[in-house]
Amino acid sequence: MYEVFLFVHSWFRWIVVVAGLRLLAIVLHGWMRNKNWERSDQKALSLFNEVLSYQIAMGICLYGFLSPLPKIGWSDMNLALHDPILRFWTIEHITSMLSSIATFHVGRMIALKKSPIEKRFKVLSITLLLSMALILSAIPWPFLKYGRDLFRFIF
Repeated sequence: MYEVFLFVHSWFRWIVVVAGLRLLAIVLHGWMRNKNWERSDQKALSLFNEVLSYQIAMGICLYGFLSPLPKIGWSDMNLALHDPILRFWTIEHITSMLSSIATFHVGRMIALKKSPIEKRFKVLSITLLLSMALILSAIPWPFLKYGRDLFRFIF
């Protein structure tokens, strides 16, 4: 079960990254061009919200129930704090990802309540830029000590 969840979570991150970068391009363009908020903008926002929510749900299942690394880290926090791999999987990854989703959701709520509507693009641009920076910083890129393959395979 762990391997299946990890496989799906690993591949699904690319959907999150692409949807996030697409939305970031849309909101930056809207902000720079003083566009009006349109239905297509709302659809892109909803899509990113949805894929991010699925990804965080899978991540929480992995972190809380399936992955052995957080269990090891929480059982010996001294070891976890001194081992970069264990520290990343016990503390840094989950903290960055939860911070990312919180940043996105707060920005989304503020933007959707903003008046005039043109301010939505500005608020979303800033908060989505922060959210995407947190996401990209918490991906276990292969060149890092705790890195994993960009594309995981089950076999």
